[in-house]
This record gives sequence, structure tokens and C-alpha cells, in this order.
Amino acid sequence: MKNKSNIASIIGFVFSVILVIPVVCAAFFAMLRLHNVSFYRMAMKLAMGAVFVGFIASLTGVITARKNNGNGKKLGVIGLSFSILEIIVFIAFLAIVFWIGSGVQMSN
Repeated sequence: MKNKSNIASIIGFVFSVILVIPVVCAAFFAMLRLHNVSFYRMAMKLAMGAVFVGFIASLTGVITARKNNGNGKKLGVIGLSFSILEIIVFIAFLAIVFWIGSGVQMSN
């Protein structure tokens, strides 16, 4: 009997790796055109929503793959690692934006 791939791992991988790339690119290009702030905000919210959905789905996929000794554990781990990396980068990006926006001047 052939082992099926874990659906939750596949969904987590798609949401955390594949779906985030075009959304972040759209947000970057919207950021270059500063007059389109609402599109930039929507794209960043969509990207972070996809990352969180990918994180939860990947975590669920890894847990169920571990219980059932099924396939899909590798995709789940990849989805988890990319989700965690993207969350850390997003938090660092927000910190830099708030730091620059707070008016702190750099010393020479």
C-alpha cells in the first residue's frame, strides 16, 4: 500500500513558501510607488496571513506525519522553517521601519 502525502504539510509549504513570494514582490513594488500605500498595506497583511496559515498547517502536518509515519514530514519541516524565518524577518523589518520613523538620528 502506497503512503499518501500529508495534505496539511503540502498546504503549509504552499502558504509559507510559494504564496508569499509574489505577495512580497507586489508589496515591494507598491512600496517603490509611495502614493499607493493602501495596496502596500494590504499586500503585507496578506503575506503575513499566508505565513501564519502556513506555520499552523505545517505544524499540523509535521505532527500528523510523525504520528502516522507518513510522507510529507519533509515538506512540513521546510514550511515550518521558512515560516519562522519569514516571521523573524518581518518583525525585524517592522522594528527598522518604526526606528526610522521615530525620528532617531544616526550619529556620524
